[in-house]
This record gives sequence, structure tokens and C-alpha cells, in this order.
Amino acid sequence: MYNNSNRNYNENLISPDQSNIYNNNSDDHQNNVILPSVASGFNDDEASPIMIKSFEPPANNDVESNQSSASVGEKLKFWKQPFFKDKMGIIIFVAIGLINVISTGILLPILFTSYVSYKNPHYTPSQIESEASRLKSISDSMPYLANFIFSPLLGSISDRYGRKIVLFIIQLLQLIDVTMIGLGYWKKFIIPIYISHTLSGVSNGMLSVAFSYLADITSKEDRAPWFMAVGVGLGFSLIVGPLILMALIKHSYEFAVYGSGAFLVISILALLPLTNSIRYADGKPKSPEQLASKSSASLNPFKSIYGLFKSSKYTVCYAILFISFSFTLQDTVTTSYYYTELKFGWGASQNSIVTCLTGVFIVLYSGFIIPLVLKFISDRKLVAVCFFTSFAFHFFYAFAINQYMWAVPVVVGAFSLIVINLIQSIISKATPSNIQGVVLSGVSSITSLTSAAGAFASQNLFSYFISSKSPIYFPGMHFLINAGIIFITFIFSVVIIKIFPNPDKVAKLIVVDDEEAEIKKPILDGYGIDNTDDDDDNDINYKVGGIN
Repeated sequence: MYNNSNRNYNENLISPDQSNIYNNNSDDHQNNVILPSVASGFNDDEASPIMIKSFEPPANNDVESNQSSASVGEKLKFWKQPFFKDKMGIIIFVAIGLINVISTGILLPILFTSYVSYKNPHYTPSQIESEASRLKSISDSMPYLANFIFSPLLGSISDRYGRKIVLFIIQLLQLIDVTMIGLGYWKKFIIPIYISHTLSGVSNGMLSVAFSYLADITSKEDRAPWFMAVGVGLGFSLIVGPLILMALIKHSYEFAVYGSGAFLVISILALLPLTNSIRYADGKPKSPEQLASKSSASLNPFKSIYGLFKSSKYTVCYAILFISFSFTLQDTVTTSYYYTELKFGWGASQNSIVTCLTGVFIVLYSGFIIPLVLKFISDRKLVAVCFFTSFAFHFFYAFAINQYMWAVPVVVGAFSLIVINLIQSIISKATPSNIQGVVLSGVSSITSLTSAAGAFASQNLFSYFISSKSPIYFPGMHFLINAGIIFITFIFSVVIIKIFPNPDKVAKLIVVDDEEAEIKKPILDGYGIDNTDDDDDNDINYKVGGIN
């Protein structure tokens, strides 16, 4: 069983500067072992098993030299780190690109309300809300289905040709969508909007692609802070986007549409100077073998999901957490506009202000509070705290008797939204670099299904419980139901910590004979990890297979 000192030893053992250690020419195969590079968190990107001959530690002066180098590296200012401009560039892209997503969250409810009022002038306000919510449930759920279908394709393109081209495609489809929203409002039609908004659903994978880009140019040790910095970019979008939209929509709906389109064009231009990360992995140039290897993952989303659930138990557990959160998140994302309009008489301005304040708190959490908290507790424990916070605030959403009882939990509860970035970071750190896009897109595919179900269920539950068909009038029923789901998810997140008390511990090296070594067929057609239980301790054994 390896302790922390063993971890330091093994990191020095496989240092690239100590090439004399790698020697597979010995006839004595009994000393050969398979190095579990991915499981151990080493920055080794070779997909085939690495055979090392002996466990003799390097000379002391080599150890001291490595430690000295690490010490010097730790003193580097963050703005002098490799790819700093590209890291900041992708965060700026996310911040600008998401402004349109936030604007659409305001533009669509107004469009459907206007459409229902135009087609049914005799409807009461409650009937208009109910029917508009029902129609909007289709436009909100269909994009997730499109993301489910096309996410594996985009993931494959991302791994083969780079992240930039995928981000360009995403923004182009959003530009088409916002154009159709404007035309739909002016001409009073919704069918073409369903089509364009469905295709733009691939934008739901934008954050996954952005995380993959960061993973390419960032070492695993520095990855979590930069992933959290994406939360700052999201917070910026939530702050600036609603303020700009509020100013534009006061002038006219048309101006708001033009503004959203302009931000999409700017985000596309922001992609141009970024480095193509396809030639890098974990912040370092790829080896010739890595560059020669091609991702051959299936474009079948169901096969990607199957591969995801076969990758490792640890990854699957956090994928389940991500799935649950994606389902329950849809209640506030899709129904808040109609909910507040019905209960408190709010409109675009009030919802924009609350969204703006939510952005301020997300920036505070992501940029200052969360990084400070992570110095004292692990990201996994923080995920559990986020789920419990979300559970508690859902009761306030469901039983809000005034606008303050709604607004304060929504703004302060932005803390729970950080769980998205945290789980993405946890999954990314457990994923080989050559299939970052495929695995994260696999997660995106399955969460798209649950998000579609969540959006459809939340809006139709809201529509039902405010209609005359319902035995009781309870607009907040969907929040109450999701509170129960979130509580179960919180319990599961605690159980995961108990099952995997130290997932970052160096895995035990499996001593095998060359001729008896089992080379398993790679999961996801590219890389295979086989977890086996150990009755003696909590270490995890891995067998790493090579690329065929």
C-alpha cells in the first residue's frame, strides 16, 4: 500500500529526465510492471503500457533537482504560465458567447406569450401562462435531444481536428437561431423556431468543449483553478448580459435581437487568435505516437454512453451526479420567467436584475470564495455541500410567498451552480487526455437526455398545477418534487466519498509477465481502464491497454 512518500518517489521514478530507467530489453520479465499512468494522475500520455525494469530509486541528487525545479515552477506568476493568453482567451470567449444564451432565456418567454395572446385573444392571463409554458416546453427540451444526437459527432471532430472548429459551428448555429427568434416574434410563427432552436441545442456542449480546450493546454495539477475561472466568465455573462438586454429591450424587442446577434459575431472573432490545442495534452506538446493515434470512437450516442459507463466506477458515479443535477436545474432555468410573472407580476426587467445579481454572486464564489474554500476541503466534499444547498433553497422556491423569498435564495443559491464546474473538473482529471472530448461529450450526451426530460417535466408540471385541470393550485410543485431528487443526490455524493476515500492515491503497480499480460480491448475504441476490487485496502488496481 502506497503512502504519500511513495507517491513522491514514483513521480521522480518516471521523470522524463531519467530516460535510463525505461529499459525493456532485459530477458528477465519478472521485474517488468505496468505503470498505471492515468489512474495515478501522472502526466504521462502514452496510451500503451509503459514497462519499467526495476524499482531502484534514482540518486538523491536527482530527487533534489526535481524538487528544486518544482519549487521554482511553483513560484511562477500565473500570468507567466504556458498558454496563459489562450486560457484567458477561451474564458473570454465563454463569457461573451454565453450572453446570447442568457438573452434567449428572456426573449423566448416573451415570444411565446406574445404568440399565445395573438392566437387566443380571449384567454385569461392564467390561461396564457399555462399555454405559453406548454409550448415553450417543446422548444426547451428539443435542443437537448439535438445535443444528445450530435454530441458524439462534435466530440469526435473535437478530438481529431481541434476544439476551435467545434466552437465555431456552435456559435454559427446560435446565430441562425437568434435570427429566427426575431423573425418569429415579428411574423407570429413558432414552427421554424422549433427547428432552429433544436439545431442550436449543440450549444449545450459549449462548456464541455471549452473544458476540453483547457484540459489540452493545462496540467492536471493546475486544471481545477482554471475550470473554476470559467465560472467567473459565466458570472460575467450573467452580470453584463441582463443589463445590456434590459437596456435594449426597453427600446424594442428588435434591438434585443440585434444585440444578441452582435455578441455572437464578437465571440466568433474571439476564437481566431487562439492556439489550436489539438497538438497538446496536459499543457505539453504531444509525442509523435500521440499525434499519430486517431480517436475512433463511435458516433452512436448510445455507444458513447455505454463506453462512459464502462470506463471506471469512479467516473460513472460523478456522471450520475451530473445527470441528476442537470435534470433538477431545469426547473429554475425554464420556468422562472413564467413563475415570477404569475406570482409577483414580474417582467423582463425584474428577471434581468435578478439574473445580474446572480452573476455577481457567481463571480464572487468562483473567483474568490470557492478557491479559498478548496484550500481547506476537497472538491468532492464541496460538491456535496452544493447539493445540500440546492436542496434547501428549493423549498424557498416552492413556497415563496413574496418576491424577496424567491429572489434572495436564487441569488445566494448561485453557490450551488458551481457544482457543474466542479464535477466537470473531477471527471476531466480522471480521463486520459487523448479522449477528453469524447468522454466529456459522452457525459454531455446522457445529461442532454435528462435535461430534456427535466425541461419538459418542469414546464408541464407548472402548466398543469396552474390550470383548471389540477385538483390543487400549486405553481411551485415542480420545485418541491425536485427538492426530493436533490436530497437523494446529496446522500449519494456523500456515499461516493466513503466508497472512494482517496481516489488520487497512487494505484498499485501490477506485476505481470510480458507474455501473460492481458491487453484488453480499449474502451471507447481508444483507451481501456479496468477496475478491480481489492479486499485488503482501498487502493484501486488498473490495467491499461494500448491503442490497437
